[in-house]
Amino acid sequence: MNKNSVRNIKNSLRAYYKKVRASSDESSRKEYSRIITKKIMSADFYRNTDTVFTYVSFSTEPDTKELIRCSLNNGKKVAVPYCIPETSIMKFFYIESEQQLKKGSFGIYEPVAEECEEATEKSGIIIVPGLAFDSRGYRIGYGRGFYDRYLPDFNGEKIGICYNNCIRKCVLHDSLDVRVNYIITEKFTKFIAK
Repeated sequence: MNKNSVRNIKNSLRAYYKKVRASSDESSRKEYSRIITKKIMSADFYRNTDTVFTYVSFSTEPDTKELIRCSLNNGKKVAVPYCIPETSIMKFFYIESEQQLKKGSFGIYEPVAEECEEATEKSGIIIVPGLAFDSRGYRIGYGRGFYDRYLPDFNGEKIGICYNNCIRKCVLHDSLDVRVNYIITEKFTKFIAK
């Protein structure tokens, strides 16, 4: 299968899973997000780390704001992504409060980079967004490649989170796609052997 065919299939799946997520009502998404957050925080990989890298949720994504608040309150270092405009580069910066976030690229809340310290050590745990995941840990992202460029150098545990209705049997992938180590939905937690 050539690259254009793979790209077209992935774009169709992105559109499909955006609709799947939007089809759940807001109260269900909130409840599922609460369960996912609770599962993350009760896991050994969370309890044993002092650093949490996580995206700031947007639109119908599983909500990460409670995870951010609780992690800060628990004394963990919290790093969130900053996408450099008009590039494919993503960096993470430590925040000390939600007040250090403002709307940035793509309308997503990002750290105010000038006020925050860059997270240069890529260790701890990282919460990875995705429109869909499969049982092998591959994901369908948003198509911009930010995480696929960032994750290969990340030395800690990679945690993919999504709603249960966004789990697929198989996700098309190529050599640039990076698998996560765990998948967490409101229904299950799955460890994926490296």
